[in-house]
Amino acid sequence: MASGDVKYWDTSYGKTLDQLDGFIATMESGSGDAREDAMSEASRSLKRLAGMRRSYNLEIKLLKDPNTKAHYNLEKSQKDSRYATLQSRFDAAKASGDSTRDELFGGRRDVESGEAQGKSAEAKLTEADQYQDKTEAAYKNMIGVLQETEATADTTAVELTKQREQLARITEDVTEIDSLLTRADRLVKVFSKRMMTDKFIQCFGCLIVTILVAIIVYVVVQQVELPGGDDNDVPDPAAGS
Repeated sequence: MASGDVKYWDTSYGKTLDQLDGFIATMESGSGDAREDAMSEASRSLKRLAGMRRSYNLEIKLLKDPNTKAHYNLEKSQKDSRYATLQSRFDAAKASGDSTRDELFGGRRDVESGEAQGKSAEAKLTEADQYQDKTEAAYKNMIGVLQETEATADTTAVELTKQREQLARITEDVTEIDSLLTRADRLVKVFSKRMMTDKFIQCFGCLIVTILVAIIVYVVVQQVELPGGDDNDVPDPAAGS
């Protein structure tokens, strides 16, 4: 975008200088109305050139490529030299015309009027220069704000990248914790099953012991003979005597 703008001002500067050269040539060689018209057009061209030079210079300052910047600086230097030459020719042609007119008509009043117009034009040019300076300052300020905004955006992008990485790590940690919880839940279930099995075995053992004790108590209470025992086989002490 900046390269296209500087090329536009370079082309416009050169074309306006060519036009000014033609007007001054008419002033130097012509006379009468043709010379007056040429002088008026030359004055307008000089006014336009004053603004063009500032815009051209501003666009060159905004260029970032050093080679392109050096190229247009050289172009502007050459055009500025031509501008200075044309300005001198214009002043000389105008002074020559004013001198001839004064000699022919003694137009002192016209000379004073021309000087007043020149001062008015100069004041307008000065005002235009001041406005151009303000515009340039505002433009630079805007560029500074844009650069600060770009720097802030870069910083924000870095912070967002860091936060994204932190979120990724947190997600990994949560996934790992969830895996550990799932494993712990499985272990709890296994342990519960084992405990239930152990309790069943304990209960079964207690039941067997209880049954054995009950049998023993029953045998004692009922005086039940154990297998292989007989009361008739016991010798009677009275019979022996």
